[in-house]
Amino acid sequence: RRGTVRFVGHVAELPGGGVWVGVEYSEPVGKNDGTIDGRRVFACKGAKFGGFVRPANVSLAQGRNVEDDDLDELL
Repeated sequence: RRGTVRFVGHVAELPGGGVWVGVEYSEPVGKNDGTIDGRRVFACKGAKFGGFVRPANVSLAQGRNVEDDDLDELL
């Protein structure tokens, strides 16, 4: 799945705590529109275009995985 990172941070409404990455997908393959429990976390083009994933599940276009050090720059 390809997409654009729209959010990096903590989302109290998601289980497990820790850092989440909000992704706006290029196709409608997501589970939401950037909203969790009625709270807008990030904006995207519509329903099923957004999703939240763990940083370990994100790869950059160059093929390099996102590391915790990279997230420190974004937080």
